[in-house]
Amino acid sequence: MQHLANLDCFFLAKEMDASLAGGFFENFYDYGEGVFRLRFGKQSVLFDLQGFAFVADASFPEPPRQPSSFAMLLRKRFESAKLESVVQSGFDRIFEFSFTSKQYGRHSLVVELFGKRGNLLLLDSERRIVKPFAKVSYAARSLADGVAYVMPPSEKKHPLELKQSDFEGKGRIVSFLSKQTSLAPFYLEEACARAGIALDKDVSSLIASEKSGLLSSIASLFERPSPCIFLKEGKPFAFSSISLKKLGGGSAGGECVAAPSVSQAVASYYASLERAKPEARSGDLEFQLQSQEKAISEFEAKAAELQKAGKWVFENEPAVAELLEAAREKTGDRLAACAKQLGVKARAEKQFLELEKE
Repeated sequence: MQHLANLDCFFLAKEMDASLAGGFFENFYDYGEGVFRLRFGKQSVLFDLQGFAFVADASFPEPPRQPSSFAMLLRKRFESAKLESVVQSGFDRIFEFSFTSKQYGRHSLVVELFGKRGNLLLLDSERRIVKPFAKVSYAARSLADGVAYVMPPSEKKHPLELKQSDFEGKGRIVSFLSKQTSLAPFYLEEACARAGIALDKDVSSLIASEKSGLLSSIASLFERPSPCIFLKEGKPFAFSSISLKKLGGGSAGGECVAAPSVSQAVASYYASLERAKPEARSGDLEFQLQSQEKAISEFEAKAAELQKAGKWVFENEPAVAELLEAAREKTGDRLAACAKQLGVKARAEKQFLELEKE
């Protein structure tokens, strides 16, 4: 399965900022299984923490009728908030949605698309974590309430920061560069194709002009998106944010179809995936109704029991008064005698001591 690469996120952040910035938050949905939707009017952003994000205005599945606690928190926090910007953080698979509101000032939602380690984080104006979707701790950072947000550490260079001196070493060019930069091999291969460098060439054999050409080719990947969807028998099996010279006009036995936007290319591919349907959540309406019916039944039974006890108290008022006085004085013999007189020792001790506690 293909997931978003860093370069895809680069273009997606620009698309999201262009189409959504200036709009106002309307709702947030938690579908379960790490799938969420952030709605702005007719447009929404769908996140799948396994590695997908895209803008869409199409219909979505009905969200759970009972929202999760995290969804309720975000709805309250972002109510009437204006989206100021959408950016990619650190050329990583991270999006940050920055909002402003009268009540909270500037605050943001960070989306980390790291598969099993994916997460959503609500940050305050000081970039401290108000609440993470999943509380976790790593060697280099902690994602928990009240902790300053720290991005995942990386020793790799941004692709546009590479220099010819970074090509010193041995190994096949793509494998070597993937250790130097955060550009995915899928797009490193395209840079090599644009520079006319064979994928199996050893980096130690590159001459100065080839290194220079490769740097220019890497820079060209960032110039503008030209998204496309790759179809096989009419079904999407891959996508790309840019046109690919490495395919030589083909698409590995399939058809290459241009997409209006990177979001639509990703959305088309995502829609074709076969995913297990999330199990029914305990917060759904049916579960809530069953819980409420059970609570009502228990309440009615308790009320009947108390009504019966109250009637007994009324009918035995003198003895009850003496019993309570004996209990307050902690006079065991007197209490036992009074209870014996009524002929209901066990019942009196249990019911009236409970009534006194209430």
